[in-house]
Amino acid sequence: MMTKSKSSIEQGNMNRRDVLSSVAALSAVAAVGSLSANPAIANPATKEKVKSAAGLKNAEKKALIKLAAHCVMVGEPCLAHCFFMFDSGDTSLAECAKRTDDAMAVCSALTKLGLHRSSSFELAVKLCHDVCLDCEQACEKHKEHAICAEMAEACHDVVKACEAFLG
Repeated sequence: MMTKSKSSIEQGNMNRRDVLSSVAALSAVAAVGSLSANPAIANPATKEKVKSAAGLKNAEKKALIKLAAHCVMVGEPCLAHCFFMFDSGDTSLAECAKRTDDAMAVCSALTKLGLHRSSSFELAVKLCHDVCLDCEQACEKHKEHAICAEMAEACHDVVKACEAFLG
């Protein structure tokens, strides 16, 4: 009788895709962190700029980008958990895996568009809102799994940040 082997994550090994995904997510978080080095935000003499409508929108955008990057980072172990469950014959997380993959793709795109100051950022925010809402609802159904609860929370935070940004 053959036994199923543990996934690479369970064994403590990472494949090339895992490494590249982690590096990409960490790079996005590092780039978002550099946004706070903006002298207009850091300089107390320019507090009036930050309080302006444009300053508020920039703060909301910065927060949204950080939350989207965090969602991607939480999504990787969530997907790994789903795949581990699939390996053991349990496919109950199939919808969760699909929605998580979608959310990670959209959040990754949103992060890039925001950091690159793309004119398509607002359009991506609308899409990200809907995709992350779907993911949150799918993951909520499996909140007995800690990583599913964490992913649901990450998506919830992105949804709320999208709503704040869109006004």
